[in-house]
Amino acid sequence: MDYAAIVDQLGALKAQISALTEQESALKKALTESGFAEINGELFRATVTWTERETLNADAVRAMLTPDQVRVCTRVTEIMAVRVVARKRAAA
Repeated sequence: MDYAAIVDQLGALKAQISALTEQESALKKALTESGFAEINGELFRATVTWTERETLNADAVRAMLTPDQVRVCTRVTEIMAVRVVARKRAAA
């Protein structure tokens, strides 16, 4: 198996995804700034909704609890990550 080719293919795909994500963000921004709650296209419909989300301030919790209490409330999970970055080319 040609793992170098897989790395290059994954890197190229991630670059495309990054460009598409930027386009997605710009389009979402245009829709949210339109003031419309619902917009119909020829093929799709977009709805813009606003909600509130509560998040726990972990730093504040750690300041209020003892390290043992924090440990009891902490869930540890194993994760796997694959990171791909562009290689730096040597100067010619």
